Amino acid sequence: MTMFPTADSAAESSRRRVVAGVAVTIAVVVLGLAWAKWWPYTARVGSLAHAPVWTGSDLLHVGNVRPGDPPSWHAAWSFALAYLSSIWKALVVALLVATAVQTLLPQRLLLRLLTTGGSIRQIVTATSLGVPSMMCTCCTAPVARGLRLQGVRATAATAYWLANPMLNPAVLAFFCLTMPWQWTLTRFGGGAVLVLGASLLVARFDRAGQLSTARQLVSDRAVPVEFLRMLTRTIAVLVPEYVAVVLLVGALRGPMMAVLGGGTLGSLGIIAIVVAAVLGTLMVIPTGGELAIVPALSLAGLAAGPSGALLVTLPAVSLPGIVMVSRSLGWRATALITVSSVVVGILAGVFFGVLH
Repeated sequence: MTMFPTADSAAESSRRRVVAGVAVTIAVVVLGLAWAKWWPYTARVGSLAHAPVWTGSDLLHVGNVRPGDPPSWHAAWSFALAYLSSIWKALVVALLVATAVQTLLPQRLLLRLLTTGGSIRQIVTATSLGVPSMMCTCCTAPVARGLRLQGVRATAATAYWLANPMLNPAVLAFFCLTMPWQWTLTRFGGGAVLVLGASLLVARFDRAGQLSTARQLVSDRAVPVEFLRMLTRTIAVLVPEYVAVVLLVGALRGPMMAVLGGGTLGSLGIIAIVVAAVLGTLMVIPTGGELAIVPALSLAGLAAGPSGALLVTLPAVSLPGIVMVSRSLGWRATALITVSSVVVGILAGVFFGVLH
């Protein structure tokens, strides 16, 4: 005798799948972030509390690249190797979380959490989810992309993407423990303004609504296959272009340092701040990289204004991040976010210059 599933049994199976998907996603997020972020940063904060001196490496000079050196494969490869060795754990976690968001979490749950209510509510909710992740802009880009592909509005995806690097509580603790108060205030204030301002600006033009429709449910046995398929696809789409753009940025370090270092911008006033804001927005660094880069450039002769601009723009956006999110957020929203980073960087540079 053939048995057919009843409506009650189908509903119960659906509930079990939802609970299992949410539980697995939470486990991936918690265990992954504990491994890649929470435990290392907790230990770092503890060590800085006893010896408040930042010992991170200056990624711009890795490989003995000097200001004015022409673009080269050595500059590109040494930078990419150093950068990827710093962020690979977070990138692995980001790819797994992005895949879980797209295959394990019910779409209606994400939309209820991040897309209901007004823009401010969406921004606050997305920011509260982004702050504990503490990822750099490139590592959080796959997750922001996954949220957008699941139908989350660009407003919330933007807030989540920017809140990770700009309001990272560990980085702010590092600043408080190792840097003068002016540096900490500029970094925190600029980050908060950028997250809120860019998200509200995107909300103003985010009229297209949801990007995707509800995905077709698969059987319980097919979920692992779907997860692996989506993970493979995400890696194949994002990682090659990510590495290519990181190599490009690394190859151009010499000319960039020639512009920023040695007092070249010292007599240009506001123009120097604008140039620093643009270069900082395009540059890619690991989490907390600005703590080593900006002091090194300041010692090399970079004025206070451009230094303040870099404090905010270096951790924000980045050229690889722009490339990774542009197709899901759309070029208009991505351009608005990029311009917002430059503008907030300019304001931060002026503010930092006044403080000094």
